[in-house]
Amino acid sequence: MSEIDLIERNCPLCRSDKHSSMFLKRRGSLDLMQTLFSPREIPKYNSLQFNFCKKCDVIYASPALPQDVSENIYKRSPLNSIMESSCASKTYMELFKKFRTDNLKKESALDIGCSDGIFLDELRRIGFKRVVGVEPSQEAKARAHPSIKNLIRNEIFDQRNFEKESFDLISCFQSFEHFFDPQEIMNSIFNLLNCQGVGVFVFHDFSFYLNKLMGKRSPIYDLQHYQLFSQISIKLLLKNAGFRKVEIKRFKNQYSLIYWSSLFPFSPQLKKNILPKIKILQNALLRINVGNLFVLVEK
Repeated sequence: MSEIDLIERNCPLCRSDKHSSMFLKRRGSLDLMQTLFSPREIPKYNSLQFNFCKKCDVIYASPALPQDVSENIYKRSPLNSIMESSCASKTYMELFKKFRTDNLKKESALDIGCSDGIFLDELRRIGFKRVVGVEPSQEAKARAHPSIKNLIRNEIFDQRNFEKESFDLISCFQSFEHFFDPQEIMNSIFNLLNCQGVGVFVFHDFSFYLNKLMGKRSPIYDLQHYQLFSQISIKLLLKNAGFRKVEIKRFKNQYSLIYWSSLFPFSPQLKKNILPKIKILQNALLRINVGNLFVLVEK
């Protein structure tokens, strides 16, 4: 077995090491061979130690996986949620259309953590002329529709690969929890947007009552997540990057019943052997407010 030594981290927003500890769990090392990440993965309840920074109202994992190790894991991780990806993409576009973006140009758009690229297709449908996605997972790009595949750059996002102020829109959905340094990524997004550019993001909200009720059994406390945000810490993240006009809206996600059931702390045997055989769970869609936040910012 190949083991990885975990490293200590400070608060990803204020860089302070002052915190209170939550869910004391794993320290020392982690079995690399048993570690794969994928979007909307069935929870394994296999998290690291989480700490809370009272100053920033952010929860972060420490000790945690080194950044380079995490990035390599994402490159070889599978895509096992095509239907859920489609549902999420449609929901995000519905939300985006509800915001007033009268001055938004539609020349260019970038989707960070684009998975199989389905949101890129949604952007083309509403008139964006040039769209590009960044996705580290090789399988995610391989399983993208042929008309989208060439729009996806199979790499870890790096601001240096793009021209400054070159995008009218940048989207990043449920990915800031996965970044080793989310402030650096948000700063990069600010730099890549043009002077009237728009950013659209989706975050988990650890302060939502359902996540508080479930505690460490909530699926947001996961090995993939370096940090978790609230509305307070999201606004701080954006303010630190230079954004001033911020709109945040809570919304309902739509997924299949089988996916929703996989998120609840049922026994692994029930999830694996029984629930997949119930056809109504596979075909029926349900909208639920699980506390996720849709964020729109203007530069």
